[in-house]
Amino acid sequence: MLSVVLINRNRLVSLALAILVLLGSGANTLEAKPDFVQISDTVVRIVSMFGEDGATGTGFVINSQGVVVTNHHVVHDYIYHEDTDTVEYFAADDLYVFPNNSDSYFDAELVWASVDYDLAILKVDHLTSPSITISGAELLVGEDVWAVGFPGEADSGDDWAANVTVTDGVVSRMYNGSWGDTPAELLIIQHTAEVNPGNSGGPLFDDCGRVIGVNTQAALTVIGDIRVPSATGIYWSSHFSVLERLLRQHGIEYQSDATACVATQAQTDEDSAEARETAEAAEATAQRAEEEAKGLSALMEKYKNLAGAWGAVVSVLVLVAIALSLRKPRERVIRMMNEASKIVSRRSSRPVSGQPSQARDVVESRMGSEIAPTGGIVLAGFGTNGVSLRLKVERARLATERLGLTFGRADEFVDLVIDDASISRRHVRFSLEGEQICIEDLNSSNGTRLNGTQIHAFKKCPINVGDLVVIGIFELRVSAL
Repeated sequence: MLSVVLINRNRLVSLALAILVLLGSGANTLEAKPDFVQISDTVVRIVSMFGEDGATGTGFVINSQGVVVTNHHVVHDYIYHEDTDTVEYFAADDLYVFPNNSDSYFDAELVWASVDYDLAILKVDHLTSPSITISGAELLVGEDVWAVGFPGEADSGDDWAANVTVTDGVVSRMYNGSWGDTPAELLIIQHTAEVNPGNSGGPLFDDCGRVIGVNTQAALTVIGDIRVPSATGIYWSSHFSVLERLLRQHGIEYQSDATACVATQAQTDEDSAEARETAEAAEATAQRAEEEAKGLSALMEKYKNLAGAWGAVVSVLVLVAIALSLRKPRERVIRMMNEASKIVSRRSSRPVSGQPSQARDVVESRMGSEIAPTGGIVLAGFGTNGVSLRLKVERARLATERLGLTFGRADEFVDLVIDDASISRRHVRFSLEGEQICIEDLNSSNGTRLNGTQIHAFKKCPINVGDLVVIGIFELRVSAL
């Protein structure tokens, strides 16, 4: 009976280790939040004067030379010629830039603008506002985003809102499209961070305070001369890659950061401390259970010596007593496992084909496949830790997933989860190119190797039966499904 208690103790300690991983023992599993005090100072209000009339918008400082990015439509107006069905654009007579939290302003010069991409670049001499960093990291649907700008409706009467307004949301989708009737196609972000007239040209930030887009449009309907919302939660920004490409083309200096957004060390320490407390509590429970079992085992030996021929009967009774005495710790183990399962099973319909042994009890409920085998490939093998891994890539499912199937460690970002520290949050993707199944590394930390060759990030490589694939610590051979 003592051995049973020891097994439960080991499982409990293993669970504690798994919880440590889940709660963020590694900084790359946590997400940061932006420093709004810092990023707000990189955002400016733009006032465009067309004769006696004025309009406001938002921009952001891109470098230390006072270069500001905004929308084309913030610094231009237009005339529609009905007879020729054409639109004539004309630039503002005067442009002024107001730094955040300031009533002072600077004259601005329009350097370049594109109606196709709805972007414009201004030069502001003597502007001392800090510059911003553009993200070069992969942007995912569902990521948190923050819109920062100067919506006109925030200016109540004569009260000029000198400070920026911040709204939050998530990336809803990304697609190739165009602004209005312009022919140019660009990558557009649809998100839910609310923007209003006046936010145009302002930055869309990620959780690390880097620009991932330029806010451009909301779902609005024009009734007479009044623009009113035609839908809620639908707002559009040009993707950061569009801005980067244009800045490079015009030789404009800017800062870019392509690393994944991770937590600060303070956040990591705080979460790790909480995880340690959880593990210590689990260890203490296991020790109490083991000590109680040892005491009861000694008591059983005492009864056997006294009872003689009745020893067998007494042993049975004592075994029942031990089982009853351990009932409470066992219930605690089961309850903790169920709670941990809720943490890792937010998408319980998604199958998992392999986990390291120390996390097997936690993720056991998530194993299995959604789709009956209808052709495809299987990747099977072992990790350097001796744990087996088997991944099924079903052709029928690939055919229904436009972007393919993504494997990785972060449940919220992938289709199928591999719970191992050597696997990145989004590690590898399988997709169909015609009839060919392809493998693609998603800029993972430890990389992906195909037949001994490192795969370049985001490059689709054909994969065939007999190939050897290395993902993290796992060496997998490809066979037919």
